[in-house]
Amino acid sequence: MRTDWNRQATTVVVILTLGLTIMGCTDAGKSQDPASSTPTVSVTDPPTTPAPRQSAYDDAAKTVTTVMTEYFDTKRSSDEWFAALEPHLSMEAQYLYEDANIKNIPDGNVTGTPQLVTDDATGLRYFVDTSIGQFTVILVLEGDSGGPYVVDEIQSPGSGKYD
Repeated sequence: MRTDWNRQATTVVVILTLGLTIMGCTDAGKSQDPASSTPTVSVTDPPTTPAPRQSAYDDAAKTVTTVMTEYFDTKRSSDEWFAALEPHLSMEAQYLYEDANIKNIPDGNVTGTPQLVTDDATGLRYFVDTSIGQFTVILVLEGDSGGPYVVDEIQSPGSGKYD
């Protein structure tokens, strides 16, 4: 019974606080010139990405460039090749690329800046131009606590998955 009374009292306080806040924000009872309170927004202003999100995109693009550069550097041992990629790969990608036959990787190099294509609940997808065509690179957040973006998948041109 005491808990019900506390819950009802808390609800009343929240409603009153919300009502007073709304009244305070609207300047109830004061007349204003509508033109003076309307913000002006130019339709030519580009949408802005919040700074922390843009920073994550920039870091992810750097990771894509690093991974693709290391991916094409097959003039070393398989162990050295994987060691260069490993810090930038998800656990699943590490498993997939650990025993890759790097002799099957075509000669190539990155020729363009990675372009963000999608940002959704599953991660980020970038297109990156290379000397042998456009690759697709999928990134996911590292760990459960939302660490940096790491590469989860590299798709070669013409693979059909993201063309």
